[in-house]
Amino acid sequence: MNATVLIIEDEKSLANHYAQLLASMGLYPEICRTGKIAIARLAEELPPPVLILLDLLLPDIDGAQLLDAIVANPRFNDTKVIIITAYQDWASELQQKNSRAANVMIKPIDFNDLQEEVERLVV
Repeated sequence: MNATVLIIEDEKSLANHYAQLLASMGLYPEICRTGKIAIARLAEELPPPVLILLDLLLPDIDGAQLLDAIVANPRFNDTKVIIITAYQDWASELQQKNSRAANVMIKPIDFNDLQEEVERLVV
C-alpha cells in the first residue's frame, strides 16, 4: 500500500518516529512541522491523504482550526484524522464535534497503540 499519511507535528523527533513507523507499515508519510505548511500541502492538487496525524498544539496555528478546515473541505471526506495531544479534554471535545476525528491519542504515545489504530483505519 502506498497511501499518504500526513503528519502535522512540530516536535521533530516525534514526527520522525511517526514517519518511521508508518513507512514500516507500507504507508507514505509526509511531515508538516507547522500549521501553515500543512495548510499549503492540503491546498495542493494532490490526492488527499488517507489519514492525518494532527497535533493540536502547533506553533503558528490552533490545531482545532486546522481540523475545522479539513472537515469543511469535501476533498477530505474520506480522510480520517487521529488527534495527538497532551490535552485530553480538549481533544475529546473536538472528536465529539467532528466525525472524521477517528481517535484521540494522548502524549506520550504508545507506538504499538498507534500502529494498531493506523491498521484499523487504513491498512
